[in-house]
Amino acid sequence: MKDNKFNRFLFANPTKIILAIIAFWVPFNYFLYQDFHYFIDDSSFWCARYLIAFLMVVTSFFVIVTEWLHFSGKVEFKKPYIITYYVCLCFTIIFTLVNLIFCIFLNSPQQMFRKNFINMAPYFGATLAVFTMAFVATIVNRKKLLAVIVSLLLVSIFVFTGIFSLHLFVFKFESDPVVFDVGDEYIIAWATTDESIGKIEYTYNNEKYVVFDECSGRINSTETIHSVKVPKEHLANNSYTVYSTRMYSNVAYFPQQGNTISTSRTFKGVPNEEIDVAIITDTHNCNPKCFNAPEKESCDVLIMLGDFSDFIADDQAIADYLLSPCSRISKGEIPVIYAKGNHDTRGESATRLQYLLKFDSFYYQTTFGNYTFTVLDSGECNYDNYRELGGVVHFEEYRTNQINWLSNLVKDDTKTNILVVHNPLFTVSDEEVALYNTTIGDFGFDLQLSGHTHEWSYSENGYMDKITTIPVFVSAGVVGDFFKNDLNYSILNMKADKITINCKSFKKGLVNTYSLNI
Repeated sequence: MKDNKFNRFLFANPTKIILAIIAFWVPFNYFLYQDFHYFIDDSSFWCARYLIAFLMVVTSFFVIVTEWLHFSGKVEFKKPYIITYYVCLCFTIIFTLVNLIFCIFLNSPQQMFRKNFINMAPYFGATLAVFTMAFVATIVNRKKLLAVIVSLLLVSIFVFTGIFSLHLFVFKFESDPVVFDVGDEYIIAWATTDESIGKIEYTYNNEKYVVFDECSGRINSTETIHSVKVPKEHLANNSYTVYSTRMYSNVAYFPQQGNTISTSRTFKGVPNEEIDVAIITDTHNCNPKCFNAPEKESCDVLIMLGDFSDFIADDQAIADYLLSPCSRISKGEIPVIYAKGNHDTRGESATRLQYLLKFDSFYYQTTFGNYTFTVLDSGECNYDNYRELGGVVHFEEYRTNQINWLSNLVKDDTKTNILVVHNPLFTVSDEEVALYNTTIGDFGFDLQLSGHTHEWSYSENGYMDKITTIPVFVSAGVVGDFFKNDLNYSILNMKADKITINCKSFKKGLVNTYSLNI
């Protein structure tokens, strides 16, 4: 091998160890975030993802073995082997850069990490241990090697025992209660750090009520997210207590329960005349500190206009990005109206959202005093056959059904009627947009509230000249694709004859104000 500075650096012992670690990390990281590498799993080349993964593993193994052989100093390499090594090293560097791009610059890597790490960690941990011991074996004698192995085993046992013991003692609410208003009833939802039994207790007309999270008599004990339904009249200006009992074992016979935690709230209800409404939308798993600003607002209603996450990879995303922010702002004391966003339709747990929250439907109508809110589910913002969606959506017919449902609603002209929908256009095709415009125009809504665009806008003549029948206000959302450390939100002061909209930012405060005479 030619003796030059580059080769001396490349084959120095610290460099060998660093390169071996990087080579090991590349396929490990790929498998942690494999669901996020969507662009290399293109339908035009169905095996691309598996080919890339195979190349990552092969080149990683070759680089690690080569570095170990270099490290041992007992092997003389021929030119073809060195060339192959350089090729594999180049592939490893390329794959490293690709993985870094996915981890740093694209959205929601933490969801993929959380989703796959527990399953992948034991296998890659064992592999890393083998490679580590292989490097150690080249520089220590057998007695020292045995001592190192025993020490590592003892440390591993101590660390994993500590982690497991800590897990046994940590059981708390991942999210405090959220009271969703879905029309004729409230849904109280919350989340815990481990599988548990959930229930609420309250007193109404001097009678005590206990409502379990259950299905046909079977109490739900296998979930971390719980929800129960309560009649509206039972909760207005009333107190309730949420209980969760940890499940240590969910076996068929003699399942074991653990400790019980609880938290109490007093539900305020909603005034009839003048109300203040907070709007958050397109939060996209933003930095939790961004909710400090809307949390301090004094409001009567919270509207979440969708896209709380980039996608719903697991149930934890629902707890972290929907329930936790809504509970922080509403404190379980005011109702929350939720309109589903297009990103809320994506990911493995997207289909579990309705099941976990017990929504009968994501389009519904509810009334607070002098105000009626009609909520629609705009679904995806692309056609059903859009390649990125992979053929797992069927929203076009779903939206048509909603328009038919909307056309059969009877308007109460004594109320201020607000339409709540994530996508300002509601749908995709010009034909559907036209049908939607006609339907909402015939109904005669006073205002439409939407998100989706991440920018504030207000027009009394509709959105983008496509909705020409009612005023449309679009609320902005999270700022920044990378850090996501600023959040825009809106506060609506609603009176019988006027709505004032204050556009605010976590960092900038009040940004703009709109007003609408009704």
